[in-house]
Amino acid sequence: MSLPNTLSIPVTEELITQYKQSGHINLPRFFKPDFAEELTGSLEQHDGYKLATYINNQVLNVPFSHWQNLSAQEKQSTHQQIMHNASQGVGYLYGRSSLETAGAQTSTYRALSAWLNSAEVLAWVRQITGAGDICAASLQASRFSPGHFLTRHKDHHATEQRRVAFVLNFNREWHPDWGGLLQFYSQNGSPQKAWSPVHNSMNLFDVDRVHSVTYVTPFARQPRFAFSGWFRATPL
Repeated sequence: MSLPNTLSIPVTEELITQYKQSGHINLPRFFKPDFAEELTGSLEQHDGYKLATYINNQVLNVPFSHWQNLSAQEKQSTHQQIMHNASQGVGYLYGRSSLETAGAQTSTYRALSAWLNSAEVLAWVRQITGAGDICAASLQASRFSPGHFLTRHKDHHATEQRRVAFVLNFNREWHPDWGGLLQFYSQNGSPQKAWSPVHNSMNLFDVDRVHSVTYVTPFARQPRFAFSGWFRATPL
């Protein structure tokens, strides 16, 4: 797989102003259709997702095989803890892959990471966002199945010095009623703009923006697939 050598979305004063005023932008039809199809298939076929959640003040990344081997009582107890945390506005539950294992290092993921870290893309993001010290981009994959969610939070990380978050959506179809919205909030928690995970769209937003991924409903017909990560001021 080879990703496009040039960006098809130019930097405009409108984009710069929109990001400056709101702290986020949504860019539809980001990749050409053939590249978008390649990325969609790679997320659907990826078998390296782990169940990411937060219990007892611990960040957990549990292989799905381990979860499946738990007893019904253990599953119920764990789920109750996750739901209790979520009711207090803390926690998350979804499939996540860091793409760092040997099996995850496919040509698709290597090419996407290389493209995100190319001089052209980094300069493009710096120009739009005004974050002039960006020097690298991290990358992960996510799969939000029915019942999954990510509560309100910011994306600060002192060590990585994250500046701008990105989400690349690759769902073949998505209905807003299925949930899985990238929801933004004011600092006091009032809901503001929300974006549905439309296929082949890119979201860019400041890591200081409070946001969540809303609950994916039981009647969603497919998982919510995305690549996400952060443009940061420290090398990978």
